[in-house]
Amino acid sequence: MMLLTADERDHRDTQYQECVPHKVPGGYIGMITMYLPLTQTLNLRLAASRDGRRWWFPDRRPCFDNAPLGDYGGGMIWQSQYPIVENNRLYIYYGGTEGPHRQISDSRAPSKQIGYLENVIDHGAHFLPFNSALCRVSWRYDRLYALASAAGGPTIGTAVTKPQSLDGKKLSLNLLTRPPKKSDKPHFDEGYVQVELLDAQDKPLPGFTRGECTPLNGDHQALPVKWTGGDMAPSTAKKAKFYLKRAFLYGFEFTE
Repeated sequence: MMLLTADERDHRDTQYQECVPHKVPGGYIGMITMYLPLTQTLNLRLAASRDGRRWWFPDRRPCFDNAPLGDYGGGMIWQSQYPIVENNRLYIYYGGTEGPHRQISDSRAPSKQIGYLENVIDHGAHFLPFNSALCRVSWRYDRLYALASAAGGPTIGTAVTKPQSLDGKKLSLNLLTRPPKKSDKPHFDEGYVQVELLDAQDKPLPGFTRGECTPLNGDHQALPVKWTGGDMAPSTAKKAKFYLKRAFLYGFEFTE
């Protein structure tokens, strides 16, 4: 079964190597080893899946890129085993090489003639070893992905949840917002998140509109959302609409 393959957004020589899956609430994450023949390097990219069969990339950039050549991981990053979670950190052990993914020839090896006035190094067994080390990298387990405004700056981004019954539930957010920059307009570029509750027809519910939501900012793992109508969703609430300005929404949870 094929899970992932390079597409038009990848360089035509890109190769997907291992997919190391890990179960998380709501689905799976997968650490993908990416081989880039153009640079002869391997790095890691994070993938996601709801069912473990259909995978996608929230971001095409590496989640763990190569160090400079000569440092461990400057050439290749090989995953060693499944991720380990401890104390809200996700750990990956990997073999990091100082050199790239290719045979490193010893220039002191004898040469041989392969054509008229054309000599090359006699590769044979004249290769230098890879220098590597066992290394470890980690991420905050609850902050692997975030929703953010694509344009950045004061541009407000929005996102709407899939329909579900929110009757009597409370909402808490895992978020990080940016502090205000220097500006002659107070709060012009201060980061915040606001939430609006919608009915089945996508209409804002009185008492739970964006304007009636207390702006949320700072660095919080489980910050309660409050409206003038209270902190408990009414019986007609089916969706939540998020408004993000210079903010990162890492997660949200509806609880009884």
